[in-house]
Amino acid sequence: MRAAKLRVALDRDLKRDTPADIQRIADSAA
Repeated sequence: MRAAKLRVALDRDLKRDTPADIQRIADSAA
């Protein structure tokens, strides 16, 4: 759940990042 919530925050704050970068960050945080 935390990773999903974090991913939403990242998607909102770091829209310049590619989905792959966001997924990588979410995976490292999971």
